[in-house]
Amino acid sequence: MLVAEAGTWGEFEEEMLRELGGRQIPTVIVFNKIDAGEPEAALVAKFAGQKIRVVKTSALRGTGMLDLRQALLDLAPPDFIDSPAIVSDLVGPDQLVVLVCRLTRRRPRAG
Repeated sequence: MLVAEAGTWGEFEEEMLRELGGRQIPTVIVFNKIDAGEPEAALVAKFAGQKIRVVKTSALRGTGMLDLRQALLDLAPPDFIDSPAIVSDLVGPDQLVVLVCRLTRRRPRAG
């Protein structure tokens, strides 16, 4: 995720984008603070042409957060999203598991 304030894309961000691309790291460009201004349309079109996802957000107002979440999910590897249950090889679908934890009132000692 490469985050830049809307309207302030510069050489630093370009260099970061080149570095991520060179390492073949999937990237989402997030233009934040859209409540104060929009990113340049030509820049957004350039990224679209490069198949780089652009999300516009306002952290202040909560705008675009669902779009950002979806963009990250879309780029995540399938095994990250559809990972099997941790104990699926130990517990069958119709079996019950009980977790027992010992609780104590003692304070932990500084060590």
